[in-house]
Amino acid sequence: MFKSVADIASSLKAFSVADGESAKLLGRARTYVSLVASPIRDEAGVPLGATKIGGRPDLPIGSSWPWRQAYPDHEQRIREAEDGADRFGPDELNAAAAEVMEELRRHIDPASFEALGMAPVDFSAIDLSNIVESARRTAAPAPLGFVAQVDLATVARTGSIDPDIPGEGRLLLFYDVDHQPGGWLPDDHHGARLIYDRTPASRLARLEPPAGLEALVGYRALPALACEHEPAVAPPSPFSPDWTACRIREAADESLRRWWSQCVAAVADHRVGGHPIEIQGSMQTDCALVSGGVAANDAAAMRTPAAMHLKENAGGWLLLLQIASSERGPMRWGDDGILYVWIHRDALRARRFEDVRVMWQCY
Repeated sequence: MFKSVADIASSLKAFSVADGESAKLLGRARTYVSLVASPIRDEAGVPLGATKIGGRPDLPIGSSWPWRQAYPDHEQRIREAEDGADRFGPDELNAAAAEVMEELRRHIDPASFEALGMAPVDFSAIDLSNIVESARRTAAPAPLGFVAQVDLATVARTGSIDPDIPGEGRLLLFYDVDHQPGGWLPDDHHGARLIYDRTPASRLARLEPPAGLEALVGYRALPALACEHEPAVAPPSPFSPDWTACRIREAADESLRRWWSQCVAAVADHRVGGHPIEIQGSMQTDCALVSGGVAANDAAAMRTPAAMHLKENAGGWLLLLQIASSERGPMRWGDDGILYVWIHRDALRARRFEDVRVMWQCY
């Protein structure tokens, strides 16, 4: 986490990045507020409405717990999960591994093969039934899991963020922690909800999760983590339009990517605003596509004239929240990835927080 632009400049210099290339990135750095989480023994110690990760949400007295509807494309989700389980089950993986070992034996002399000390991998313990069952549950409504709430007034007092993000009230993020939609399908938005609430703390109540949520096989309770707020600065990621606009010289590209992987991406944090730590690619483009009805994992659809037109609006999407995987609780987005909340600037200005897109990427 960088505290200032000067910190970023110093780290770039340590990786021998030329001054000219550094200046380009520094000019596109963005301030944000980092949420430094720590475990607590009793959630009662967190004031109503205060920023926290996990635990129970603080909503207006009398509020009901947010639920999602059945995914409109649930039949496809179920079919793909079942097909994947059939193709990558223990028997199939063991057979594939045996074929690989036999192929190696044919191409390597026996002495060399034995010297490698390669033992066959046993995939018999692999169980994909939870993934299939999770997909099947998308055919029915279900309660969403509570991920985090952010006190925007405290954020505004802590540091500078995008001026269109409200400086009052709070954001509460609910997500389908059972199915964990990745955000790259148009209907994935049914698996997340962001609530913007300006109710005074005196009129809030801490909601208990419904029994239907805790009964889900794939549900993982997220214990409450208290959060301190710290000002920070983030450079753009190598996948982002901001990085592309810097027109980095090819000669500097290798040192910059090494700097990114060792000095930036390895320190993922929870944050409000700023640039995200992108792992797999530009999510601004994905947001533009899926919000227009185009799947961001469909290569053919992404090349159509309609998709190309949607991509032109990618620059209007900005990061609202980033929630990283945590070692202090069962909060895992894919393989130790990050959960991101994106919103288009027009929707943000109009306070249409129901239009957010929630995505995750992992390593």
